Amino acid sequence: MSKTSEDKILAGDIGGTKTAVGIFTRTGDRPEASVVETFDSRQADGLESIIDRFLQDHSDEVRKDEIQAASFGVAGPVDQGRCKATNLPWVISEDSIQNRFGWKKVRLINDLSAVGYGVPLLTEDEIQELNAGEPREKGNLGLIAPGTGLGMSLLVWCGDGYMPLASEGGHVDFSPNDPDDVALWEFLREKFGHVSPERIVSGMGLVNIYEWLKSTGKYKEPDWLQMEMAEGDPAKIISETAVAGKTPIC
Repeated sequence: MSKTSEDKILAGDIGGTKTAVGIFTRTGDRPEASVVETFDSRQADGLESIIDRFLQDHSDEVRKDEIQAASFGVAGPVDQGRCKATNLPWVISEDSIQNRFGWKKVRLINDLSAVGYGVPLLTEDEIQELNAGEPREKGNLGLIAPGTGLGMSLLVWCGDGYMPLASEGGHVDFSPNDPDDVALWEFLREKFGHVSPERIVSGMGLVNIYEWLKSTGKYKEPDWLQMEMAEGDPAKIISETAVAGKTPIC
């Protein structure tokens, strides 16, 4: 396939909470987006139904037969073109997408590998420094992405650029370091059996920590907060309540 500016690529970022799908054209190192739409992952029965809806929503901007290739970053391990999403009841397959939409080039990759390919292309105004340090030129880079779950990957310098390596490091054992950590670990082990960092450092982790704090009896859950969490997204409500400083438990 020739790499011209006319190539239209369908790309998507599939997460446990939301899925973003867009049409891109090749313009140098960084593809240019012509249209992007975000969908609620939990309201769809699979990626293919989201692709269908996206193509219908944007039929005036792109035809299915204009798409030269499709690529999707998926939150989960990809094995031989197939992925069982970690935090969704979806099984995604390159072959299935090819057969349904007729595209010859379809690729699934781990979502943090996809992010890793983009990191070296970031400009200075797209980077926010959290902790000052002295980066080593051409040194390996660690990538951590708290979201619905906890994604991780490693960018290894290979002589002429970085190669992202997929990792499911968010699912290793959580290691307690103080009495509070131990109490949290015991609470989550009783609930889940296995306690991973993803159970704590993520959207679901906000809810798990909240439930543990509530169980200790040290914090009171206001009735209004209980009602809001029963009707909405608990992690989002905990975050917004914490930022607003409305109640100590958040």
